[in-house]
Amino acid sequence: MSSREVLEKEVQVVEDRLSQIVKLIEDLKSRKAPYPPRLTKYEIARIVAARAKQLANGAKPLVDTSKLDSKDPVIIALQELKEGKLPIIVIRTLPNGKKVEVSVKELLTKYEIFTSKILA
Repeated sequence: MSSREVLEKEVQVVEDRLSQIVKLIEDLKSRKAPYPPRLTKYEIARIVAARAKQLANGAKPLVDTSKLDSKDPVIIALQELKEGKLPIIVIRTLPNGKKVEVSVKELLTKYEIFTSKILA
């Protein structure tokens, strides 16, 4: 492969990443994408605590617990969150007072796309 071909490939990769960044910014501006495009540490704590309480009260786990080292409800809830198995919706209040509902699965997907493709 010639140096020109290598350079053209690198330019294409940079252009692709830039277009992904522009698309994400446009989505954020139009409120199609949640902001921040990830779960905050407070949302994670609230989700895990609520799910751990459900598990402690007898709810069935949504993940295979035989693969986990612990039967602790908090550990199980964290694993469920990691795997995106929780059917939970986060309600965020925007600065203008409007409330936006975003599913945990969507937030995990958006953050994964953001970190793997744009920040790579």
